This record gives sequence, C-alpha cells and structure tokens, in this order.
Amino acid sequence: DMPKTLLYCDTIDLGHRVAEYLRGLLPQKLQAEGGTLIRTVNALSCPQCKQDALDTLAQHGEERTCGIHTATDVISMGVDISDIERVVCFGTPDSLVTMLQRIGRAARARDVSGTAYVYVR
Repeated sequence: DMPKTLLYCDTIDLGHRVAEYLRGLLPQKLQAEGGTLIRTVNALSCPQCKQDALDTLAQHGEERTCGIHTATDVISMGVDISDIERVVCFGTPDSLVTMLQRIGRAARARDVSGTAYVYVR
C-alpha cells in the first residue's frame, strides 16, 4: 500500500516530468495503470480533471485508486484532506507562507502521522 502523497512542483512542466519519472519506476504489471496511480493536477488541468484529482485525493482505504498526486499550488489552499501522509516539495517557493501552506497539508487528522520533505536545488 502506497502512502497518500502530495508532491508539489513549482512549475507545470516539472510536475509532468516528475509524474512521468515516477510512473516509469512502477513495476511492469502496474505500468498500464500509471496515469491512475500517479496523477497530475495544475492550472492547465480542465475543471473536471481538477475535480477528479480532488476526488481521488479524498478517497480513503480500500476505495483509494491513486497514491501520488503531483501538483502546483492549484491545490495548496482551500483543500482539507485530512489523511495525507506525505508531502514532498520539489524546490522552495518564493515565500515561507507558501511553504507552510504546502507542508501543512500533511497529517491534518489526529490519527494520521505525516512527513514533509523539501528538496532544495
């Protein structure tokens, strides 16, 4: 079982490249499901695509179909998903407030432990 992970990228291009890289690391038998297991959401995503991404991010337990979401700040504010276990930030945003918004997505529920990682270039 893959921990529910939200992976922030500063640019849309980086988000797509990271998602493709991670999909390439999936075992061969899961390669066909790569676009479902690892999703991308950003400002260029259509409204329905954004809603689908939020819906899969909100799934719990056995119903969960996606493990990793790569995203830009399009889902850093106003998203209250309580069981995100891992937040990864590729790069550092322009402000500390933005960084805190991003890493604050992890472990919002009392019974969930979370970890945040920040990759600095």
